[in-house]
Amino acid sequence: MQKRLNNSGIKYIVFTILLVIFQSSVLFIAAGDATIVRYWLFVIINIIYILFSLILMYCKVPELLNSRGNHKKDAEKKDIVLVKLINLQMLLVLPVLVGLDHRLNWSYLNKYFIIIGFIFYILSNILVLSSMIANKYFETNIRLQSDRDHQVVKVWPYNLIRHPGYTGTILWLIGVPMILGSFVGLIFSFIIIAEMIIRTNNEDGFLTDHLKGYIDYQNEVKYRLFPGIW
Repeated sequence: MQKRLNNSGIKYIVFTILLVIFQSSVLFIAAGDATIVRYWLFVIINIIYILFSLILMYCKVPELLNSRGNHKKDAEKKDIVLVKLINLQMLLVLPVLVGLDHRLNWSYLNKYFIIIGFIFYILSNILVLSSMIANKYFETNIRLQSDRDHQVVKVWPYNLIRHPGYTGTILWLIGVPMILGSFVGLIFSFIIIAEMIIRTNNEDGFLTDHLKGYIDYQNEVKYRLFPGIW
């Protein structure tokens, strides 16, 4: 297969980079301080990771980049709303709260939480990126991708849990406020995590009803997000 981006894939790459820059800018503006070392540590590492992940996806699954940049009319309407809400909270509300937490001294997590946070962050990125490389159907919204011969994916990490991308996002939501030193941000992350769990349940139900072979996959891989828990 020829590895080539179309306009949708290019749009997705540019939009992703702009969103990361936007999120980082909001964080510093809300904090009112551009000298916070742990903020810069996170921002620099995060930008490096985003660029690396986009390059790797281009090399491995360019069709996924194209698909994620193309709006699908048959996506589940309630999922579109939920995804927009989650993205708004992750890209705007969370960095605003974390920044204001620093500015107004609401709470503080000491430097040791940076190490714990980066452990969660690294595990998160491994799971999310591995999921996207393994699963060319990893689109933005829930839908039956009949136009792309939608099939069940069972390779790692999908042989461990059924929704490893969501698990990775949850780990990110826990780790990033720790890196940035905000207990307020960490508490707010659990609101977003609750929404992620709802979305996981919605997607699992949709795939059960619509994707051939998914029920057999459920019998093989018992857990949605966390092995031995759920």
